[in-house]
Amino acid sequence: MLIFLKDNKLFTYHDLKFFCKNIPEDYVLIPLRTSERLYGFISISMITFEDLQDTFISILYHLTIALENTLLYEYTEKLSTIDPLTGVFNKRKFDEILENEIKRAQRFKHPLSILFIDIDHFKNINDLYGHIVGDSFLKEVALFLLRNTRSIDSIGRLGGEEFACILPETDLASAYNVGEKMRVKWNTEKHIIPIDIEKRIGTLSIGIANFPVHTENPKELLILADDALYMAKEERDKVFIYSKDYNKDLI
Repeated sequence: MLIFLKDNKLFTYHDLKFFCKNIPEDYVLIPLRTSERLYGFISISMITFEDLQDTFISILYHLTIALENTLLYEYTEKLSTIDPLTGVFNKRKFDEILENEIKRAQRFKHPLSILFIDIDHFKNINDLYGHIVGDSFLKEVALFLLRNTRSIDSIGRLGGEEFACILPETDLASAYNVGEKMRVKWNTEKHIIPIDIEKRIGTLSIGIANFPVHTENPKELLILADDALYMAKEERDKVFIYSKDYNKDLI
């Protein structure tokens, strides 16, 4: 029987007492560990262990090394896909997810919308409060987006103060409602620094594009959402859907 520790959790005395109580008396509990970490335990029949002690020690050694390599790979993979400051997906991973979601939307003939979100006058925040507060504000935006989207949605930081949300199975009207609710809710919540709604400092501008209404190409969809964001930022604290003539009455 194998017993693994999750997320480097430490066994308490009661945990050990429970495991010892629930294995037969003629079994031994052997740790799977390196010099730096305990990964778990393996329970083996005492008779079997005594007969094949050298073999088991070799197996346990290689199993521990394999576990360590697997965890190292997972950690490295996570570092390569997550934005280290905000904890949301980085641009490379976000682009990969978007491409896969577009393929899925094509296969099942479902709509998909993308929101581009930018913090209005973010430079003013850095200038007034410093970059440490600015970084904390970016983290706050990321957490806000995670709280106000579904589990099937994907959030990414594309660079600077610009974020994006992939909304699978979401048409334009629904995407607009999501964006507008985000904008309004953000303005009513308390933040690490007070946002200035009148001067549009710290508010959110949002641009929206949709598959298949605007394009079926992932890269083009990003460009069109960015174009819509550009128009939203012209007025600040607005939500815009992409349009060739940028008619404001889109909904």
